[in-house]
Amino acid sequence: MSSLKRNDLNHSIYVESHGVVIRLTSNSPQALLGALPEINANLPGCTITDKSLNWDHEFAYIWNPGGLDAVYKNGERVAVRRRRDWAFQLLGSQIRLTVAEFAPKHVFVHAGVVSVGGKAIVIPAKSFKGKTTLTAELVKRGAVYYSDEYAVVDQEGNIFPFAKDLSMRGIIDDRTQVEIPVESIGGTIGTLPITAGLIIITEYSVKARWRPKPVTSGQGFLELINHTVSIRQNTELAFKALGNLVKNAEIIKSKRGDAGLTAEAILASL
Repeated sequence: MSSLKRNDLNHSIYVESHGVVIRLTSNSPQALLGALPEINANLPGCTITDKSLNWDHEFAYIWNPGGLDAVYKNGERVAVRRRRDWAFQLLGSQIRLTVAEFAPKHVFVHAGVVSVGGKAIVIPAKSFKGKTTLTAELVKRGAVYYSDEYAVVDQEGNIFPFAKDLSMRGIIDDRTQVEIPVESIGGTIGTLPITAGLIIITEYSVKARWRPKPVTSGQGFLELINHTVSIRQNTELAFKALGNLVKNAEIIKSKRGDAGLTAEAILASL
């Protein structure tokens, strides 16, 4: 890791989300302006200001005339000589991850979340396991969209919207993400906190068939721990939130094949 030592970072903005304040500095006002769309896309509902705030973490974006830029976090190098569009994407995702890890009153669980009948369907999964695809298929069939990235949970087990655009793969290739507004697939966005009615532990497998089996609250709790960003940073809050999240939810587990057929089966079972 390389510490940042510069005296030309004279431009700054402040980003607040879920009780975490990020200071972003740069040697160029163009960099800050260019970063705004990525920050807003990664942190729906965040507040951005140029007024000085007491900050918890600091990012620096180094703008180079040749277009190969650098990103630092708390004085340590994240990436250097990155193409500008990639550098902005990296900055946005790193700021989002920092909020998810250090939010003082919310626990961020990697999961897709939709609402049906006023109750949440939570789909915890890591990247490349198909959670966004299944979330999108549920939305296409009438479920209300909450997130394809995080279930944001308070200590009482309430789930709050984190309604970023859907990050869909498979449009360009199997790895490149394309951001799709949920409205473009006919979806609506939830606005109120809800509790979990169904937790689905699943991942895509080419030849798999949807054969869900019930899982105990304890097993569901252990599965959720694996997808919880702040489990080491704020273990007490995470345990309390996850315990309340699973308390009254049905939990099922199965591998799945086609997302559309799986979504139909899930909604039919409800």
